[in-house]
Amino acid sequence: MCLYELENQVSDQFDTEDGRLVLNGRREKIKSVAKKIKGLEGAIATKIFPNRLCPRTTGSIRAWFSMNQKLIIKANPRKGFNLNVEVRGKNVGEILVQPTGQNPAFIFTPKESLREARESVRWEWSQNSVDAENIRTFLRRQVTKAQTIKAQEREIQWQLSEAIKKGTDTFRNLQPIQWLKYPSEIGVSINREGAVLLGTTGNIDLMVRDRGRTGFYVFELKRPGATETIEKALRQSIYYALALDHEANLNADSQQDYRKVFGSNGSKPLKFGAVAVMSRPESELWNEFQLAARDVAKRYKPSASSRLLSIGILTYHWDPVSMKASDWEWLIRPG
Repeated sequence: MCLYELENQVSDQFDTEDGRLVLNGRREKIKSVAKKIKGLEGAIATKIFPNRLCPRTTGSIRAWFSMNQKLIIKANPRKGFNLNVEVRGKNVGEILVQPTGQNPAFIFTPKESLREARESVRWEWSQNSVDAENIRTFLRRQVTKAQTIKAQEREIQWQLSEAIKKGTDTFRNLQPIQWLKYPSEIGVSINREGAVLLGTTGNIDLMVRDRGRTGFYVFELKRPGATETIEKALRQSIYYALALDHEANLNADSQQDYRKVFGSNGSKPLKFGAVAVMSRPESELWNEFQLAARDVAKRYKPSASSRLLSIGILTYHWDPVSMKASDWEWLIRPG
């Protein structure tokens, strides 16, 4: 299979009656997300949390705070918005971030199945050292419980988001797309197998903006030990990128909504690329892995007439003891 075949496969599906219904449904959701983001910006203070309560650079707490489309659509400038709280890739509760000036500023609701018998159903935090410590204690306990679980893709994707945000040479000109300063997963109108079906969608691990090429990349990450090949991971990412191209570039209004959601300006059609993110194999398999990556990249390389911006293959090292991803390295750099 090659890129030309994938492009035709996606275009043909969106040309059907069901495909057009799916596209219109996605555009309406994105319009709602864009409207909510605009209404929430400036109404709610987002800078002081979670760094003060739960710094990731010190101590043993490894909690991530993230958004998604459902949480954004439910948000209200007068009532605040919720964040998912995750430890080692597992959801452990929600944080309500209240509008600026309201007290308490944050309300943490732990997942009911994880609470101990005498623990509160919620903790309020705003200059409340007791509840702040209760939250930290709860999160530390979840970290301890998670010591034996397998590597979770969601944990690694948030670590990748943080690594890109730091702006090292590896990720020059790249910036993760965040909503209200928090990382977010984004839905798309095609599933991972490249099918456009009513009632089913795909979920993009990480959207990244390329400030150098004024485009956007779909990052599809696979955890260590995953059975997916490089080709399957890249193909999934390409499906999502092509679907976004159809969604975003219907007309000037859709382009404006998607630019708002992706945090960019401009008036030209949006361009999307695809990146597969894979764990590096054992040293004896490394040469074979590199050859496979180059072969896949050659077959799916966009032409000048392609709808796809570019492709990339990124690798990382996973330490199962510290549960940290590091040594991010491009085998095939987009561009």
